[in-house]
Formats: sequence, structure tokens, C-alpha cells
Amino acid sequence: MEWIAYSLYWIVTLLGIGFIFLPLASRLLPAQRDRGFAASIPLGIIAISYIQYVLGTLHILPFTRPSLFLLLILAAIGNILIFKRYYLKAKGESLAQGLIAWYTGIFRRRLIIFECALFALSFLFLAYIRGQEPSAHGL
Repeated sequence: MEWIAYSLYWIVTLLGIGFIFLPLASRLLPAQRDRGFAASIPLGIIAISYIQYVLGTLHILPFTRPSLFLLLILAAIGNILIFKRYYLKAKGESLAQGLIAWYTGIFRRRLIIFECALFALSFLFLAYIRGQEPSAHGL
């Protein structure tokens, strides 16, 4: 049952990456009903992975956990700048107030909760399947 704890850790991590990259995904996919939330998780994974790959290949940044956290922090700063430029409308509004209002205002909450639950259940199901037969031969 240790796999459940690891799976929950990765679900929370991947959903966090999705919420970090939501301003960029929302800017790229404004016509979607969920404002690009479903695409923000793969977008975040691809962006962080590709930047880490390029910087690691050029021997600028080693492939370690602290370097991934550094890239994630830089991505969060970049997405905050995207949010400030395109979505922060009121002049007297602070960044924290704007982020809270934006995250709670733009969503269709049921759709986002459904997408998060679907992602988590799919992830847990696939982790369970892989735990039963870890070799690629059986599937």
C-alpha cells in the first residue's frame, strides 16, 4: 500500500504544476470551457522537461531535484508575469487578490473538480495496474 502514498504525492505535484502553468495555458487556449486547465498539466511537464534537457545538455544546469525546483520557481515567476500583464485588470488590486479572484472567478468549478478527479483516478488506476505487472511484456 506504499504505492498509494507515492501516487498521491505525484498527483499533488502534477496538479500543482498544472495550476502554475494555468495562466500560460489560459492565454494559449482562451476559448476552452476550462480555460486550458486540462492542457496546463502536459504543457507544464513539457516545458520544464525540455528546458531541463536543453540546459543539462549544454552543461549549464545539472539534472538534479534542486535544479528542477529552480526551474519550477522560474516558471511560476514567468506565469505570474503573464497573469499580471494579461489578467490583472483593477489598478488598486494586489497580486494576491487578483490571483484569488481569477482562480475562483474564471472556472466552472464543477468542470475543474471533475477534471482533477478524473486525472487522479486515472493516475491511481494506472499506478495500480503497473504495480501488478511492472514489465512491459504483460501489457
